[in-house]
Amino acid sequence: MKKGNSVLTVKIGYITVSALTVLLGIFLIIRPEISLNVICRILGAVMMACGAVKLAGYFSKDLYRLAFEHDLIFGTLLCVIGIAALVRPVKVISSMHIVAGIIILEEGIFKMRTAVDAKRFGLNKWHIITVLAVLTISAGILLLLHPFEAAQTMTVILGAAMTADGILNLCVAVYAIKVTKNQFIEAEYHIEERNDE
Repeated sequence: MKKGNSVLTVKIGYITVSALTVLLGIFLIIRPEISLNVICRILGAVMMACGAVKLAGYFSKDLYRLAFEHDLIFGTLLCVIGIAALVRPVKVISSMHIVAGIIILEEGIFKMRTAVDAKRFGLNKWHIITVLAVLTISAGILLLLHPFEAAQTMTVILGAAMTADGILNLCVAVYAIKVTKNQFIEAEYHIEERNDE
């Protein structure tokens, strides 16, 4: 598969997973009474999908190298936590808001760096990524620091955080993942000196 095609495939996957994250976040806001055990398993599946896309993106080497710059470690972490949430949901439920808070906070911080790099590359939508990254960071901090006595309250906040994170990733996918027919970002040029006699 050509590099351009692989990057396009990853971009479509990134957009799809981000859209699913937004839909799941909205669903949790609308239906906060859903069982925490079910939520944990759904989150596990979503995290595994996100992790797989991020790992694929890291190795796809898109033109700007912005969206997937930190995704080798982050993608691996998501896959591991996702597997744990699917296999041992009861163990994960007690610390679910902390785990989700850390993941969403890190996502926001990494995307803030992406926004800075996007500005340096001259991408005119970098400010949108910045605003969404700040909102995502705020949602992650809220999940980490605010003790939720009611499970439904935690579910609503988690849904809002996932919605913000999903929208952030959608914007990054649309504005920062560049697909071209020829991915010539790393080219070597050789200058030969020739003496004319």
